[in-house]
Amino acid sequence: MSTPPVQSPPSIPDFELLRRIGRGSYGDVWLARGVTGIFRAIKIVWRDRFPDAEPFEREFRGMREFAAISVGESTQLALLHVGRNEAAGFFYYVMELADDADRGRAIEPASYTALTLAEVRHRRGRLPVVECVRIGVELARSLDALHRRGLVHRDVKPSNVIFVNGGPKLADIGLVAPAASAQTYVGTEGFVPPDGPGSPGADVYALGKVLYELASGRDRQMFPKLPDDLDRLPDCRALLEFNEVVLRACEPRPERRYPDAGSLLADLETLSRGRSVRTIASWQRATVGILVAAVIAAGGWALRSPDAVAGANRAATNGVATNAPVAPTAVAVLPFANLSGDPAQDYFALGFSEEILNALVRERNLRVIGGSGRLGRPRDGVPLTEVAQSLQVAQLIEGNVRRDGNRVRVNVRLTRAADGVTENLGSFDRETADIFALQDEVARAVVERLAPRAARNPVPVLTRNFEAYEAFLRGRALQVRASTNAGDAAKHYEAAVALDPGFALAWARLAEARFRPYAAKIDTSPRLLASVREALGR
Repeated sequence: MSTPPVQSPPSIPDFELLRRIGRGSYGDVWLARGVTGIFRAIKIVWRDRFPDAEPFEREFRGMREFAAISVGESTQLALLHVGRNEAAGFFYYVMELADDADRGRAIEPASYTALTLAEVRHRRGRLPVVECVRIGVELARSLDALHRRGLVHRDVKPSNVIFVNGGPKLADIGLVAPAASAQTYVGTEGFVPPDGPGSPGADVYALGKVLYELASGRDRQMFPKLPDDLDRLPDCRALLEFNEVVLRACEPRPERRYPDAGSLLADLETLSRGRSVRTIASWQRATVGILVAAVIAAGGWALRSPDAVAGANRAATNGVATNAPVAPTAVAVLPFANLSGDPAQDYFALGFSEEILNALVRERNLRVIGGSGRLGRPRDGVPLTEVAQSLQVAQLIEGNVRRDGNRVRVNVRLTRAADGVTENLGSFDRETADIFALQDEVARAVVERLAPRAARNPVPVLTRNFEAYEAFLRGRALQVRASTNAGDAAKHYEAAVALDPGFALAWARLAEARFRPYAAKIDTSPRLLASVREALGR
């Protein structure tokens, strides 16, 4: 729809309309002065700019619903009055006015420019992470208040965020509507998820893109590319931590995204308290590590996979706050013991512990740590309660694997840190031909014990090719050893992707193994870097 001509300002009781400061397809925003001399913003919405009466009435109903929230929620833009003039064919609403971009609350009508988040980005570029977290918390609180009442905003973007007394607030409140009736396409390209607008998850996606722009200094269309000078930024680690939240908010698949603003808010508030939101990821998340920053610095190339970027972020720090209180939902998965009598089968036991980790990290109510590169088997004689205390977890998952010919037997146990009581979660016996079904059975038994609601969720399987999986595990077992030649691990990963070209995690691990000689300055050839990029691209 083309923008219609702008009508002359009508008469609004008790207000003088001074200057038009915003134009839209359906209404205009005016700078106004009340009879007390206080400046306000007034939006006038015209009936004749709508194709029919229903969308006009729907926007008016949305204003009435938002008015009830605005009264009791300081995080919302204050909606001070809603009025209607049937004869003139419009309704209007009076709002608090945004700060002036140059003068703050000292309003000069002739030169007034609203301070929006878009204006802040234009003037300052990339913002410090601590400021991004603060803005994210405030905007998530605002959205949470809407989502808890069944409402959605539908067009979260920098130009629709204004600052009032220095604090960010969501503007363009005329777009607020009940989620159940918000199916009409509203939104701005790049801020709308693949599943479309009009849901709490869509609002979360849009806010995630806003936070990405603030923290990276890049346009949303470049997501998830991080700054080229990432490794030189003073808040690099904080940015990687913050990016962990952004990646989940901007997850294209709705089932893996924060379901609503309240879930996003919880993680942002954790960051604001200086605590980590990371888990040590399972091997499903490609722990490419500092590889991302180094490759960017070396060749200006960026990952395009949110999963791979998220894995890189997790690998950049330890991810566990040592001074944090131990939560009852904190659990560690130790590498399983190999009881096969053949040390060469260690890699096989490793696969089971990481598959359990793969299942547990999908449940956001658990704080899970593990990963073969970080945790080892406890030393003989060291009580598991001490191991749990050192890892700051309330529970430990450990067990053993015995492979005998074409049979595999797995035992899994849970130990409570508080009293040292060990619970047997089961013994499982299958043929190697059924290895993936066995892994799924073991993982589900653990998840059902720790997080029953998550037990119904399918555990993703990255390959169904047993030979490719074995090659991957052999490479993984070699890669976690600091003394191993990275080329040895790379050969196994190359075998895995040859057997299953769709094995995404094997490609990511291959990239990591190939990059080690480059990072160590053993081989800095363009050919090697190109092979890293090729594997990451796959």
